[in-house]
Amino acid sequence: MSWNAALYYYHLSRGGDYFGLPQEGWESSAHAALVLPRDKGPIHISPWLDNYGRYGVSWKVAVTCQVELQAPYTLKITGGGMIRRGLNTVLDGLEQGYKMLGGKGELTPDFGAPELAAQRGLKSDNPQFTRWVLQSHELRQALKKCEKASVRVEPLVPGSSQHMVCAQVSMTEILDTDDYDFLAEDEKRRKSYEESGLFERLDALVELLETARDAVTAWPMPQTYEAPK
Repeated sequence: MSWNAALYYYHLSRGGDYFGLPQEGWESSAHAALVLPRDKGPIHISPWLDNYGRYGVSWKVAVTCQVELQAPYTLKITGGGMIRRGLNTVLDGLEQGYKMLGGKGELTPDFGAPELAAQRGLKSDNPQFTRWVLQSHELRQALKKCEKASVRVEPLVPGSSQHMVCAQVSMTEILDTDDYDFLAEDEKRRKSYEESGLFERLDALVELLETARDAVTAWPMPQTYEAPK
């Protein structure tokens, strides 16, 4: 399935401003972008080059927006899955050994969300604030819907209060269906894309971004405060 065509038909169904080549260029590359208007600021959907090497090119779908926070803040939530759970099992063993040897603190902090940390990797430069962010029930539910998706929050430039919030997943997770006949009529093709589940997968990624945005803006970010237990 072509990313450019897929995003075009998603645009016809969900609205927004589509930026891409005409139909004859759809099969050639992944480049198209879509901007969805939202009350809290626009959401941008675009391809993200993940890897370029001798074994080929791999792409991710990135859904991004901007927010302003009181201070620079970084949060990274990696995708889940069997490999991540296996890695976390190894890290748990190292954690136990570290504590048996008298180590203080945590090698792999869970930021007050042990169930989430058991499924994913968590990293942040502000542990106290992150404990508040990860209390969001909506964010946890959205992460369950997008098991392999990752979330990033980071300043646009070092020291900035303006931040990028991004939800990403492998493009193959979105385009998980066979190619369609490019000579078919537009309405027939649009219906085929919709029935493939493509629109629902993109909807879930957009929802994940919105819940992440809401989670990091729901609480003020004072310099010191008591984090939730």
